[in-house]
Amino acid sequence: MLNKIIKVLIIIIGVILIGSFLVGIVILGIDELDKNKCNVAVIELQGNLSTFKESAEDFTVLSSDIVSQIEAADNNEDIKAIVLNIDSTGGYALAGEEVAKALISAQKPTVALIRIFGDSAAYLAASGADKIFASKYSDVGSIAVTQSYTDNVIYNEKEGYTFNQLTSGKYKNIGTPDKPLTPDEKNILMRDINIMHENFVKDVATNRNLDIAKVITSDFGPYGLHRARDEKFFKDSERIFSARKTHKPNFTYVNHPCYVSQTFFVIKPQGDINIKYLTAILNSQLSNFWFKNKGKRQGELLQIDKEPLLNFPIYQPDLSDKDDKMLHDKIVTLVDEMLKLNKTPESREKNKTKIDAVDYEIDKLVYKLYGLTDEEIKLIEV
Repeated sequence: MLNKIIKVLIIIIGVILIGSFLVGIVILGIDELDKNKCNVAVIELQGNLSTFKESAEDFTVLSSDIVSQIEAADNNEDIKAIVLNIDSTGGYALAGEEVAKALISAQKPTVALIRIFGDSAAYLAASGADKIFASKYSDVGSIAVTQSYTDNVIYNEKEGYTFNQLTSGKYKNIGTPDKPLTPDEKNILMRDINIMHENFVKDVATNRNLDIAKVITSDFGPYGLHRARDEKFFKDSERIFSARKTHKPNFTYVNHPCYVSQTFFVIKPQGDINIKYLTAILNSQLSNFWFKNKGKRQGELLQIDKEPLLNFPIYQPDLSDKDDKMLHDKIVTLVDEMLKLNKTPESREKNKTKIDAVDYEIDKLVYKLYGLTDEEIKLIEV
Protein backbone atom coordinates (compact mmCIF):
# COMPACT_ATOMS: atom_id res chain seq x y z
CA MET A 1 0.00 0.00 0.00
CA LEU A 2 2.86 2.39 0.89
CA ASN A 3 4.46 1.65 -2.48
CA LYS A 4 1.19 2.55 -4.21
CA ILE A 5 0.93 5.82 -2.29
CA ILE A 6 4.48 6.77 -3.28
CA LYS A 7 3.68 6.04 -6.92
CA VAL A 8 0.55 8.20 -6.68
CA LEU A 9 2.63 11.11 -5.39
CA ILE A 10 5.07 10.66 -8.26
CA ILE A 11 2.33 10.71 -10.89
CA ILE A 12 0.73 13.75 -9.20
CA ILE A 13 4.02 15.65 -9.41
CA GLY A 14 4.34 14.57 -13.03
CA VAL A 15 0.90 15.94 -13.87
CA ILE A 16 1.69 19.25 -12.18
CA LEU A 17 5.03 19.61 -13.96
CA ILE A 18 3.41 19.11 -17.35
CA GLY A 19 1.66 22.43 -16.78
CA SER A 20 -1.45 21.79 -18.86
CA PHE A 21 -4.11 19.11 -18.60
CA LEU A 22 -2.40 15.86 -19.46
CA VAL A 23 -0.34 17.09 -22.41
CA GLY A 24 2.11 14.34 -23.25
CA ILE A 25 0.10 11.65 -21.50
CA VAL A 26 -1.58 9.11 -23.74
CA ILE A 27 -5.29 9.49 -24.50
CA LEU A 28 -5.60 6.38 -26.66
CA GLY A 29 -6.88 2.85 -26.40
CA ILE A 30 -4.60 0.58 -24.38
CA ASP A 31 -3.61 -1.41 -27.47
CA GLU A 32 -2.48 1.79 -29.24
CA LEU A 33 0.19 2.79 -26.72
CA ASP A 34 3.62 3.81 -27.94
CA LYS A 35 5.93 2.08 -25.47
CA ASN A 36 8.70 4.61 -26.07
CA LYS A 37 6.61 7.68 -25.20
CA CYS A 38 3.85 6.87 -22.73
CA ASN A 39 3.56 5.09 -19.42
CA VAL A 40 0.34 6.66 -18.08
CA ALA A 41 -3.03 5.55 -19.46
CA VAL A 42 -5.74 8.23 -19.66
CA ILE A 43 -9.26 6.84 -19.87
CA GLU A 44 -12.12 9.12 -20.91
CA LEU A 45 -15.40 9.26 -18.98
CA GLN A 46 -17.35 11.92 -20.86
CA GLY A 47 -21.13 12.02 -21.17
CA ASN A 48 -23.93 10.18 -19.42
CA LEU A 49 -22.63 7.13 -17.52
CA SER A 50 -24.73 4.01 -18.04
CA THR A 51 -24.65 0.25 -18.55
CA PHE A 52 -26.44 0.51 -21.92
CA LYS A 53 -26.96 2.82 -24.89
CA GLU A 54 -30.44 3.78 -26.07
CA SER A 55 -29.12 4.66 -29.54
CA ALA A 56 -25.85 4.83 -31.43
CA GLU A 57 -26.07 8.64 -31.52
CA ASP A 58 -26.52 9.37 -27.82
CA PHE A 59 -23.81 10.80 -25.58
CA THR A 60 -23.64 7.76 -23.29
CA VAL A 61 -20.39 6.21 -22.04
CA LEU A 62 -20.65 2.57 -20.99
CA SER A 63 -19.29 1.50 -17.61
CA SER A 64 -18.28 -1.84 -19.13
CA ASP A 65 -16.00 -0.02 -21.61
CA ILE A 66 -14.40 2.03 -18.83
CA VAL A 67 -13.91 -1.04 -16.63
CA SER A 68 -12.31 -2.97 -19.52
CA GLN A 69 -9.86 -0.14 -20.17
CA ILE A 70 -8.95 0.13 -16.48
CA GLU A 71 -8.33 -3.61 -16.27
CA ALA A 72 -6.30 -3.61 -19.50
CA ALA A 73 -4.13 -0.75 -18.25
CA ASP A 74 -3.65 -2.44 -14.90
CA ASN A 75 -2.50 -5.64 -16.64
CA ASN A 76 -0.18 -3.84 -19.07
CA GLU A 77 3.37 -3.94 -17.71
CA ASP A 78 4.30 -0.79 -19.67
CA ILE A 79 1.65 1.28 -17.87
CA LYS A 80 2.69 2.73 -14.52
CA ALA A 81 -0.46 4.69 -13.57
CA ILE A 82 -4.08 5.25 -14.63
CA VAL A 83 -5.89 8.60 -14.99
CA LEU A 84 -9.68 8.71 -15.35
CA ASN A 85 -10.50 11.95 -17.21
CA ILE A 86 -14.06 12.90 -16.17
CA ASP A 87 -16.52 15.35 -17.67
CA SER A 88 -19.97 14.06 -16.80
CA THR A 89 -23.05 15.24 -14.90
CA GLY A 90 -23.78 11.65 -13.85
CA GLY A 91 -25.93 8.76 -14.95
CA TYR A 92 -26.88 5.47 -13.33
CA ALA A 93 -25.59 4.61 -9.84
CA LEU A 94 -24.80 1.01 -10.79
CA ALA A 95 -22.57 2.20 -13.64
CA GLY A 96 -20.73 4.54 -11.26
CA GLU A 97 -20.28 1.74 -8.76
CA GLU A 98 -18.78 -0.57 -11.41
CA VAL A 99 -16.17 2.02 -12.40
CA ALA A 100 -15.36 2.84 -8.76
CA LYS A 101 -14.81 -0.85 -7.97
CA ALA A 102 -12.51 -1.23 -10.98
CA LEU A 103 -10.39 1.71 -9.76
CA ILE A 104 -10.29 0.31 -6.22
CA SER A 105 -9.23 -3.11 -7.53
CA ALA A 106 -6.42 -1.69 -9.68
CA GLN A 107 -2.95 -2.46 -8.35
CA LYS A 108 -1.44 0.60 -10.03
CA PRO A 109 -1.87 4.20 -8.83
CA THR A 110 -5.14 5.76 -10.00
CA VAL A 111 -6.12 9.41 -10.33
CA ALA A 112 -9.52 10.90 -11.18
CA LEU A 113 -9.28 14.25 -12.97
CA ILE A 114 -12.58 16.16 -12.99
CA ARG A 115 -12.94 18.77 -15.71
CA ILE A 116 -16.17 20.83 -15.90
CA PHE A 117 -18.48 18.25 -14.31
CA GLY A 118 -17.94 15.34 -11.95
CA ASP A 119 -21.40 14.95 -10.49
CA SER A 120 -23.64 12.21 -9.13
CA ALA A 121 -22.78 8.79 -10.63
CA ALA A 122 -19.66 10.29 -12.24
CA TYR A 123 -18.48 11.42 -8.81
CA LEU A 124 -19.28 7.97 -7.42
CA ALA A 125 -16.99 6.56 -10.13
CA ALA A 126 -14.26 9.06 -9.22
CA SER A 127 -14.50 8.15 -5.55
CA GLY A 128 -12.76 4.85 -6.28
CA ALA A 129 -9.52 6.55 -7.35
CA ASP A 130 -6.52 7.01 -5.05
CA LYS A 131 -6.59 10.77 -5.65
CA ILE A 132 -9.18 13.17 -7.10
CA PHE A 133 -8.24 16.45 -8.77
CA ALA A 134 -10.67 19.21 -9.77
CA SER A 135 -10.42 22.86 -10.70
CA LYS A 136 -11.96 25.53 -8.49
CA TYR A 137 -14.34 26.02 -11.43
CA SER A 138 -15.36 22.36 -11.62
CA ASP A 139 -18.83 21.26 -10.54
CA VAL A 140 -18.26 18.37 -8.13
CA GLY A 141 -20.47 16.23 -5.91
CA SER A 142 -24.26 16.19 -6.23
CA ILE A 143 -24.47 13.14 -4.00
CA ALA A 144 -28.18 12.53 -4.38
CA VAL A 145 -30.69 10.44 -6.32
CA THR A 146 -33.49 11.53 -8.64
CA GLN A 147 -36.26 9.72 -10.47
CA SER A 148 -38.33 12.76 -11.43
CA TYR A 149 -40.37 12.72 -14.61
CA THR A 150 -43.11 14.61 -16.45
CA ASP A 151 -46.51 12.97 -16.80
CA ASN A 152 -48.77 13.37 -19.84
CA VAL A 153 -52.12 13.02 -18.08
CA ILE A 154 -53.52 16.53 -18.69
CA TYR A 155 -52.26 16.57 -22.27
CA ASN A 156 -53.79 13.15 -22.98
CA GLU A 157 -57.14 14.20 -21.53
CA LYS A 158 -57.14 17.30 -23.72
CA GLU A 159 -56.30 15.27 -26.83
CA GLY A 160 -58.88 12.61 -26.03
CA TYR A 161 -56.46 9.79 -25.24
CA THR A 162 -57.45 7.18 -22.66
CA PHE A 163 -54.99 5.10 -20.62
CA ASN A 164 -56.12 1.47 -20.31
CA GLN A 165 -54.36 -0.31 -17.45
CA LEU A 166 -53.92 -4.03 -18.13
CA THR A 167 -51.54 -5.55 -15.61
CA SER A 168 -51.30 -8.62 -13.41
CA GLY A 169 -49.67 -6.71 -10.57
CA LYS A 170 -50.94 -3.73 -8.57
CA TYR A 171 -47.76 -1.69 -9.07
CA LYS A 172 -46.68 -2.98 -12.49
CA ASN A 173 -47.43 0.39 -14.16
CA ILE A 174 -45.76 2.48 -11.46
CA GLY A 175 -44.09 5.53 -12.98
CA THR A 176 -45.92 5.26 -16.30
CA PRO A 177 -46.16 8.88 -17.57
CA ASP A 178 -49.66 8.35 -19.02
CA LYS A 179 -51.35 7.82 -15.64
CA PRO A 180 -51.37 9.83 -12.41
CA LEU A 181 -48.99 8.68 -9.68
CA THR A 182 -50.97 7.48 -6.65
CA PRO A 183 -49.84 8.28 -3.07
CA ASP A 184 -48.97 4.60 -2.51
CA GLU A 185 -46.89 4.49 -5.68
CA LYS A 186 -45.06 7.69 -4.72
CA ASN A 187 -44.26 6.24 -1.29
CA ILE A 188 -42.79 3.11 -2.90
CA LEU A 189 -40.63 5.12 -5.30
CA MET A 190 -39.42 7.44 -2.52
CA ARG A 191 -38.58 4.40 -0.37
CA ASP A 192 -36.39 3.03 -3.16
CA ILE A 193 -34.82 6.45 -3.84
CA ASN A 194 -33.95 6.88 -0.16
CA ILE A 195 -32.41 3.38 0.00
CA MET A 196 -30.30 4.17 -3.07
CA HIS A 197 -29.30 7.52 -1.55
CA GLU A 198 -28.14 5.85 1.67
CA ASN A 199 -26.06 3.37 -0.33
CA PHE A 200 -24.59 6.22 -2.38
CA VAL A 201 -23.51 8.10 0.75
CA LYS A 202 -22.07 4.95 2.35
CA ASP A 203 -20.05 4.12 -0.77
CA VAL A 204 -18.57 7.62 -0.98
CA ALA A 205 -17.71 7.56 2.72
CA THR A 206 -16.01 4.16 2.37
CA ASN A 207 -14.16 4.98 -0.85
CA ARG A 208 -12.84 8.33 0.41
CA ASN A 209 -12.23 7.13 3.97
CA LEU A 210 -14.59 9.72 5.42
CA ASP A 211 -16.89 9.86 8.42
CA ILE A 212 -20.37 9.24 6.99
CA ALA A 213 -21.71 12.18 9.01
CA LYS A 214 -19.46 14.49 7.02
CA VAL A 215 -20.61 13.12 3.69
CA ILE A 216 -24.25 13.93 4.39
CA THR A 217 -23.48 17.48 5.58
CA SER A 218 -24.30 19.75 2.67
CA ASP A 219 -21.60 22.32 3.39
CA PHE A 220 -18.80 19.75 3.54
CA GLY A 221 -17.16 20.79 0.26
CA PRO A 222 -17.70 18.53 -2.73
CA TYR A 223 -18.71 15.54 -0.61
CA GLY A 224 -22.04 17.03 0.43
CA LEU A 225 -25.47 16.49 -1.09
CA HIS A 226 -24.40 19.54 -3.03
CA ARG A 227 -22.85 22.78 -1.90
CA ALA A 228 -25.25 24.51 0.46
CA ARG A 229 -26.87 27.65 -0.92
CA ASP A 230 -28.42 30.49 1.02
CA GLU A 231 -32.17 29.93 1.32
CA LYS A 232 -32.83 33.56 0.43
CA PHE A 233 -32.09 32.70 -3.21
CA PHE A 234 -35.12 30.42 -3.19
CA LYS A 235 -37.52 32.38 -0.98
CA ASP A 236 -36.83 36.08 -1.65
CA SER A 237 -39.17 38.02 -3.88
CA GLU A 238 -37.82 38.49 -7.43
CA ARG A 239 -35.15 36.39 -9.14
CA ILE A 240 -34.40 34.57 -12.39
CA PHE A 241 -33.87 30.83 -12.85
CA SER A 242 -31.77 29.59 -15.74
CA ALA A 243 -31.07 26.04 -16.90
CA ARG A 244 -27.31 25.45 -17.14
CA LYS A 245 -27.63 23.36 -20.31
CA THR A 246 -30.20 24.28 -22.91
CA HIS A 247 -30.73 24.44 -26.68
CA LYS A 248 -31.56 28.16 -26.40
CA PRO A 249 -31.53 30.69 -23.53
CA ASN A 250 -34.38 29.97 -21.15
CA PHE A 251 -34.54 32.47 -18.29
CA THR A 252 -37.58 32.31 -16.02
CA TYR A 253 -38.83 35.20 -13.89
CA VAL A 254 -39.91 33.97 -10.42
CA ASN A 255 -41.45 35.95 -7.55
CA HIS A 256 -42.59 33.14 -5.24
CA PRO A 257 -40.82 30.49 -3.10
CA CYS A 258 -39.30 27.95 -5.47
CA TYR A 259 -36.46 25.45 -5.07
CA VAL A 260 -34.26 24.15 -7.88
CA SER A 261 -31.34 21.73 -8.15
CA GLN A 262 -27.73 22.54 -9.06
CA THR A 263 -28.62 22.13 -12.74
CA PHE A 264 -30.10 25.65 -12.55
CA PHE A 265 -28.59 29.04 -11.83
CA VAL A 266 -30.39 31.48 -9.54
CA ILE A 267 -29.80 35.07 -10.68
CA LYS A 268 -30.28 38.03 -8.34
CA PRO A 269 -28.74 41.13 -9.96
CA GLN A 270 -27.08 43.79 -7.88
CA GLY A 271 -28.10 47.43 -8.12
CA ASP A 272 -31.45 48.83 -9.15
CA ILE A 273 -31.92 47.10 -12.51
CA ASN A 274 -35.50 45.90 -13.05
CA ILE A 275 -35.52 42.07 -13.01
CA LYS A 276 -38.39 41.86 -15.51
CA TYR A 277 -36.39 44.05 -17.88
CA LEU A 278 -33.34 41.81 -17.37
CA THR A 279 -35.44 38.69 -18.02
CA ALA A 280 -36.57 40.14 -21.34
CA ILE A 281 -33.01 40.99 -22.44
CA LEU A 282 -31.71 37.50 -21.51
CA ASN A 283 -34.55 35.74 -23.38
CA SER A 284 -34.22 37.87 -26.53
CA GLN A 285 -33.05 36.82 -29.99
CA LEU A 286 -29.99 39.01 -29.38
CA SER A 287 -29.15 36.98 -26.27
CA ASN A 288 -29.61 33.72 -28.19
CA PHE A 289 -27.23 34.94 -30.91
CA TRP A 290 -24.63 36.07 -28.37
CA PHE A 291 -24.64 32.86 -26.30
CA LYS A 292 -24.36 30.72 -29.44
CA ASN A 293 -21.40 32.69 -30.78
CA LYS A 294 -19.67 34.04 -27.69
CA GLY A 295 -20.80 31.70 -24.94
CA LYS A 296 -19.83 28.13 -24.11
CA ARG A 297 -21.10 24.88 -25.58
CA GLN A 298 -21.26 21.26 -24.56
CA GLY A 299 -22.08 19.33 -27.70
CA GLU A 300 -25.28 20.74 -29.20
CA LEU A 301 -26.25 22.44 -25.94
CA LEU A 302 -25.46 25.93 -24.73
CA GLN A 303 -23.73 25.96 -21.37
CA ILE A 304 -25.23 28.89 -19.48
CA ASP A 305 -22.97 29.21 -16.47
CA LYS A 306 -21.29 31.99 -14.51
CA GLU A 307 -18.63 33.01 -17.02
CA PRO A 308 -20.83 33.63 -20.09
CA LEU A 309 -23.52 35.23 -17.91
CA LEU A 310 -21.05 37.74 -16.47
CA ASN A 311 -19.66 38.48 -19.93
CA PHE A 312 -23.02 39.05 -21.60
CA PRO A 313 -23.36 42.79 -22.43
CA ILE A 314 -26.44 43.97 -20.54
CA TYR A 315 -27.65 47.37 -21.71
CA GLN A 316 -28.23 49.52 -18.62
CA PRO A 317 -30.86 52.11 -19.62
CA ASP A 318 -30.54 55.68 -18.45
CA LEU A 319 -33.95 56.20 -16.86
CA SER A 320 -33.40 59.96 -16.79
CA ASP A 321 -33.31 59.81 -20.59
CA LYS A 322 -36.81 60.04 -22.10
CA ASP A 323 -36.19 57.55 -24.94
CA ASP A 324 -34.39 55.00 -22.75
CA LYS A 325 -37.10 55.15 -20.11
CA MET A 326 -39.85 54.73 -22.71
CA LEU A 327 -38.20 51.61 -24.18
CA HIS A 328 -37.47 50.22 -20.71
CA ASP A 329 -41.05 50.69 -19.51
CA LYS A 330 -42.52 49.18 -22.68
CA ILE A 331 -40.35 46.07 -22.24
CA VAL A 332 -41.42 45.67 -18.59
CA THR A 333 -45.08 46.05 -19.58
CA LEU A 334 -44.70 43.39 -22.28
CA VAL A 335 -43.04 41.05 -19.76
CA ASP A 336 -46.04 41.49 -17.45
CA GLU A 337 -48.30 40.58 -20.36
CA MET A 338 -46.12 37.57 -21.18
CA LEU A 339 -46.32 36.33 -17.58
CA LYS A 340 -50.12 36.47 -17.68
CA LEU A 341 -50.25 34.58 -20.99
CA ASN A 342 -47.88 31.90 -19.60
CA LYS A 343 -49.55 31.55 -16.21
CA THR A 344 -50.58 27.89 -16.66
CA PRO A 345 -49.78 25.16 -19.22
CA GLU A 346 -53.36 25.49 -20.48
CA SER A 347 -53.13 29.27 -20.97
CA ARG A 348 -49.71 28.87 -22.61
CA GLU A 349 -51.15 26.48 -25.17
CA LYS A 350 -54.27 28.59 -25.70
CA ASN A 351 -52.32 31.87 -26.13
CA LYS A 352 -49.41 30.57 -28.21
CA THR A 353 -50.03 33.05 -31.07
CA LYS A 354 -50.24 35.99 -28.66
CA ILE A 355 -47.10 34.84 -26.84
CA ASP A 356 -45.15 34.74 -30.12
CA ALA A 357 -46.40 38.23 -30.97
CA VAL A 358 -45.34 39.66 -27.60
CA ASP A 359 -41.98 37.92 -27.95
CA TYR A 360 -41.52 39.58 -31.34
CA GLU A 361 -42.37 43.02 -29.92
CA ILE A 362 -39.83 42.57 -27.11
CA ASP A 363 -37.14 41.61 -29.64
CA LYS A 364 -37.84 44.78 -31.68
CA LEU A 365 -37.49 46.95 -28.56
CA VAL A 366 -34.25 45.19 -27.57
CA TYR A 367 -32.80 45.80 -31.05
CA LYS A 368 -33.70 49.48 -30.69
CA LEU A 369 -32.10 49.70 -27.24
CA TYR A 370 -28.85 48.27 -28.57
CA GLY A 371 -28.97 50.48 -31.68
CA LEU A 372 -28.76 47.58 -34.16
CA THR A 373 -28.99 48.15 -37.90
CA ASP A 374 -31.29 46.22 -40.25
CA GLU A 375 -28.31 44.24 -41.53
CA GLU A 376 -27.26 43.31 -37.99
CA ILE A 377 -30.81 42.24 -37.16
CA LYS A 378 -30.92 40.01 -40.27
CA LEU A 379 -27.69 38.38 -39.16
CA ILE A 380 -29.12 37.70 -35.70
CA GLU A 381 -32.39 36.24 -36.99
CA VAL A 382 -30.89 33.88 -39.58
